Amino acid sequence: MTRITLAPVTRIEGHAKVTIDLDDSGNVADTFVNVVELRGFEKFCIGRPVEELPRIMTGQGERRRVRSDAAQRGEEAPRAVQLCRLH
Repeated sequence: MTRITLAPVTRIEGHAKVTIDLDDSGNVADTFVNVVELRGFEKFCIGRPVEELPRIMTGQGERRRVRSDAAQRGEEAPRAVQLCRLH
């Protein structure tokens, strides 16, 4: 039996590993996907006004979300978000 391990798997939140077991003929006998997902970031957000989130978050996706939240409330996005360029 041959074991192929793909680790680390990126582009997810957390750490992941894919393991593929091949039988003696080279066919897939079994597969495993292990994901350790720590969603600890949300703990920072609990109880905070949405306007504060751009200061503790990074990335364009978060800024887009804050803009969307403000638009849904009929408000302007916070100044910190407005100053960020969106591509």
